[in-house]
Amino acid sequence: MNKISIIGLAAISAIALSSAVEAKTVLSAKERCFQIGQTEAGGWNEVLKIKPQQALTDKPGAVVEVVGLDHGSKAVNPPLNYYNQFAGAASYIGKGDQEVTGEVVQIALVGTSYGTDTATAAGIHGLWTFDHSLMLEPEKKGKIPGGRMVGYDTFNPTEVGHENNPATQTVHEELVTEISCKGF
Repeated sequence: MNKISIIGLAAISAIALSSAVEAKTVLSAKERCFQIGQTEAGGWNEVLKIKPQQALTDKPGAVVEVVGLDHGSKAVNPPLNYYNQFAGAASYIGKGDQEVTGEVVQIALVGTSYGTDTATAAGIHGLWTFDHSLMLEPEKKGKIPGGRMVGYDTFNPTEVGHENNPATQTVHEELVTEISCKGF
């Protein structure tokens, strides 16, 4: 009887361990950088760095915290730069979900930043808010094959004399390509 119990416990342990091993990493817990869209001469160059707080697996219901930093630059004289901080969460969406086709790592990112709306001639100061969804192909051999980012950038004037100006909103849908984080 004891021999059977030991064999039964070993079999149960093997099954429990094998199900944990079956979950594959779809986003590792390392800093990753992405080129957002295409770089154009004289235009904005935008790069996003993200850092998951732990590895994300394809286990149903898995979710991890993610922080990010967006850096935009424009080669004009004098050069223009901005940095926007993000916080969010990542989850794995498997095949068969009605919202996406195929497998995807979806990262919801939100952030705020005080700055200037350079689209206006006056350069009005105010608050930028960002609501982005980063949808990446699951990691394969340590690399992210590709993805896209969609979302909104909203500007609300706060400068005295302009605080009643209407908010403006820009919609984004850009391809993202993984790049090296060196020199970020």
